[in-house]
Amino acid sequence: MNKVRLTGIGLCIEDAQRPLWRDLHASFEARPGAVWLPSKEHAVASELVTSKERRILSEDDVIGIAAADLACRDADPSWAPPDDAACIVVNTGKHTVQGERATYRRQFMKADATLDGLAMAQAVERGEAQINPFSLLRTLDNNVLWWLCRYRQFGAVNLQLSQRTTPSFFALWEAIELVREGSATRVLVGGTQTIAQASVDRTHESGQFVRAADHAVGGGALFFVLETEESARTRGAVGYAELTLDKPSCSSVRTLVREGEVGVAQGGRAPGLASLLALLEAMLSRRPIHVAGAHRDAALIGMRPVEPTP
Repeated sequence: MNKVRLTGIGLCIEDAQRPLWRDLHASFEARPGAVWLPSKEHAVASELVTSKERRILSEDDVIGIAAADLACRDADPSWAPPDDAACIVVNTGKHTVQGERATYRRQFMKADATLDGLAMAQAVERGEAQINPFSLLRTLDNNVLWWLCRYRQFGAVNLQLSQRTTPSFFALWEAIELVREGSATRVLVGGTQTIAQASVDRTHESGQFVRAADHAVGGGALFFVLETEESARTRGAVGYAELTLDKPSCSSVRTLVREGEVGVAQGGRAPGLASLLALLEAMLSRRPIHVAGAHRDAALIGMRPVEPTP
């Protein structure tokens, strides 16, 4: 059975001053040799995305791209993905209150809350409305995956998980399986959830309206690079942790950190990235962890920190 090593981390925090992210930011910043982006402004200002591409990418796309690139460079400064490298991206949807109000469906709405295409077409014909194709492209959920596949040239599996319930757990599960079964030597896995998107999820999960201005909600992007133990050893990279897929046992029940306890019950943060955040926090504190899957105790991801590279 192939062992899976976590060899790269890329983090971009949208607002590091929010209480739920402050400790995480401080811990990550204190890590020796850390490569990190403290805010979305740094991501937007990076040279990864050309001005031409910025027309079709939203700010949260750029944050995700920047974090993914950091993870790649952290794993291997001379990153050149092998032919069997894979990419898995989490996206919990770009629906936000502000975004919904700006949609064409909202502007030209039928009584059943669907798009009134005829009314919109007539308004365009009269010159009373314009359709911006770039605004339509920015709302696509797969922009981060598209950019990474295009520029990082992942040649194996390219997968996007966009369900709202525990997508980060299943993204990690799929990534570990790809490496364990030998379908990929390296897998880049992670995702983005902005403050505005996280507030929508928190509203659904808590049953109470949560505003994006509420400091109890945080957002950002987090990516990991997973690879086979043999690949890491060949490059001389010990990595940060060893990941396993486990079945729950009576002895492990008390040590479980459930995704809901990390992302929801503890105050929110970015709920869609809960499993990713749980693993990052465990690595920063150098402690083992088990993250439970969506179907209660049906599946677990175990993480054991390894000694850092000298």
